[in-house]
Amino acid sequence: MRIDSPLLRAVAAVTFLALVGPALADGLAPGHTAPVATPTAAVGVTAGEPAAATLEPPGLAGRVTALEDGLSLMRRLAFWSVTALGLLLTFIGIFGYQTIKGWLRSVLAKRIDEIVGGAVHESLPRMLKEAQSRAESHVLKTAEILALRTYGAYDEALAEYRWDGSVARLRDKSPIERRAIIECLYSAKRSRADNRIAAWKAIEELLEDDKSVETLRLFLRLAVTCRHYPDGLAFIEKNWDLVGADRDCALRASTLLRKLGRHHEALQISLPLLHSGDLTARVSVAALQRDLGRLDDVHDLLLPDVTRLLATPPPDLPEGWFRLVNTYVANCIDRGRPGDAVGAAAFELRHSHGSVEVHTAGRLIMALPSSDPHRAELLSTFRSSVDNLLPSEEATTRCRVILHRLDAEPAKALSLLAEAIAATPVEPGHPMPSDIYFHRCNLAQMLVEMGRPGDAIDELMPAAEHKYGGEAKFLLAVAHAAQGQGAEAARWLRRAIEELPKWAVHARDHLALRAVPEIQNELSKHAAEQGRALAVTP
Repeated sequence: MRIDSPLLRAVAAVTFLALVGPALADGLAPGHTAPVATPTAAVGVTAGEPAAATLEPPGLAGRVTALEDGLSLMRRLAFWSVTALGLLLTFIGIFGYQTIKGWLRSVLAKRIDEIVGGAVHESLPRMLKEAQSRAESHVLKTAEILALRTYGAYDEALAEYRWDGSVARLRDKSPIERRAIIECLYSAKRSRADNRIAAWKAIEELLEDDKSVETLRLFLRLAVTCRHYPDGLAFIEKNWDLVGADRDCALRASTLLRKLGRHHEALQISLPLLHSGDLTARVSVAALQRDLGRLDDVHDLLLPDVTRLLATPPPDLPEGWFRLVNTYVANCIDRGRPGDAVGAAAFELRHSHGSVEVHTAGRLIMALPSSDPHRAELLSTFRSSVDNLLPSEEATTRCRVILHRLDAEPAKALSLLAEAIAATPVEPGHPMPSDIYFHRCNLAQMLVEMGRPGDAIDELMPAAEHKYGGEAKFLLAVAHAAQGQGAEAARWLRRAIEELPKWAVHARDHLALRAVPEIQNELSKHAAEQGRALAVTP
């Protein structure tokens, strides 16, 4: 600390006044007047004496000495005062820092608490109210989207969500919301192609973030319906135990494997579900066995359920009943026993408004002999059902074609199919829509029946490379056999059987194909291969 600092100066001044003050007070006390020196009229001084003697006041020397002593004492006291003050400040610096720091922190914390507390007291109710309002609005909006999805209003749900095509917007939503929007994207009628692309991208991202059973089911469902078979297969092979542990996942995985022609693996994953008494599982197993050509096994598996359903229809039809009845009717047609499914077809027409079920019932009517007593009644019900179908359904056109054929109007049927095919041109390198595929198959079958196998081949060739069950390949075998081209017929039959083994059964039942030696050789080879496959299949 500097000796001339303001603090030390103040201490010195106080000390000086304390020591010198009394002496000065004595000299300036009342009754004591300071002597005034004059050059001549001093009392007791004569002319010629030294002037200095006359100027020296009485007692001055003593006072000067006292003043000097006081100043000396003041210097000593100032020194010791400075020293004491330095020691005091050092002590405060060493031992008082933490106390001062704690005191300042306490004062600041108290002040901050007062400020923050006041702000929170004023703002908290408003903040809570705003948060509650936002939460209620979000919950209400989510509930509305879920309700619209449940009732099939998919485009309306997307509008409520304000879908703008950005999949990234879904990433911060909950898995429930993301699954709901994905389902709406897949099922929406407007912007169908773009929405389905977005749905697949969104489900892939969701699968990375969420491994819940609900997400796995939706992923496998879209892998099947959007025909992302390789991605679905890779997931199944990587998570075989996880998929097999859930009934819905196992069924969808079975369907995907079936689409890829891996029927035995599909059976392996779905057969354990038969022991649970699950109706949907039985229908899925029946569909697989039908693909493999085991038509009698399918009949035995489904007949008990169909019989119970027709005898005492419950008020609420069980889940998957339409697949049960539809698979049973189609299998009876394949077995060449359409009369066994007359009651089931009538039940289908009464209770289902789907174009697929109506189409299957129409096929059965065509397979019935004209002398069948139930044919006329079924035809009347079928006609009413076709009139009520939605034009946008894929199978509606095929239903109308059957109706024209039943009414003996083949020209109208051919024209309807040709118009439908022309209305949806397929670009090279792009997959053919399934409805156009089946339209070409129906048209080709009619042309073969009309004695025009060459025209049938022309219609079938664009569809032959697409895998929708091998029907186009089988009909190519029929058309080539009708032209006497046995080797070419056998080649196409082999490809049809590779895609779906049931075509071997249809070939054995087809009169024209049975007469072709090359076809018989092909069927013998298939039977031998099938026997070996069955021998090693668990």
